[in-house]
Amino acid sequence: MIIAVDGPAGVGKSSLARRIADEKGFFNLNSGSFYRAVSLKVLDAGIPPDNRDAVIRAAESARLELRGGRLILDGTDIEERLGGEDVGRLASAVSSLPAVRHAV
Repeated sequence: MIIAVDGPAGVGKSSLARRIADEKGFFNLNSGSFYRAVSLKVLDAGIPPDNRDAVIRAAESARLELRGGRLILDGTDIEERLGGEDVGRLASAVSSLPAVRHAV
């Protein structure tokens, strides 16, 4: 079974999805974390956020995995770094690029 929760930022989508998954025994996949991971890769690489081509290349080259419920980017556990303010700000812009959405 797949349940998708969509809506604007900051309204509690992730909290709601996590609660439903916990109550029903489902796996919760937060796709927003994947965009945050790409944003983290962009920031760590020093890629200017307005360089669309470089951002897209970063997304396409990102190796994203889930291990034990934790997000792994290019072999490194990044779960603790996903909540950063700079990562969140960039994630909104990154996720708006269709090529990035396709890569993720």
